[in-house]
Amino acid sequence: MTQLRRGVYVLAKPYRKIEPHPFVMANSLSKASYVSCQSALGFYGLIPEHVPVVTSATTGRPEQIKTPMGSFLFRHLKKDLFAGYKRIPVGDRQEATIGTPEKALVDLLYLTPECDSEEYVRELRLQ
Repeated sequence: MTQLRRGVYVLAKPYRKIEPHPFVMANSLSKASYVSCQSALGFYGLIPEHVPVVTSATTGRPEQIKTPMGSFLFRHLKKDLFAGYKRIPVGDRQEATIGTPEKALVDLLYLTPECDSEEYVRELRLQ
């Protein structure tokens, strides 16, 4: 067993039937969360870059979790802004809770202080 955090584990590699998707792991690390911002935009093919850290929106406290399976960033949103997400298949009989493309962009702009600069928006290279 590999521990992701207290109470959250994945089977060791030789015993896994399927490789857990990073978005499924993010949802497991924080139950009140959905994948958003650059991670969701990358998933939908709306930004060209590979995003190595899975970013999620949560009503819980903000935190960064580094595990042997990857890095996960949880950004706090007020409860009244916590909407606009759905369960989506992410491969190999797995589903994850992910913000819609529009919500992922809104979350990114809301959570990024420098987002009101034209240069920042241009650097996103939205597809």
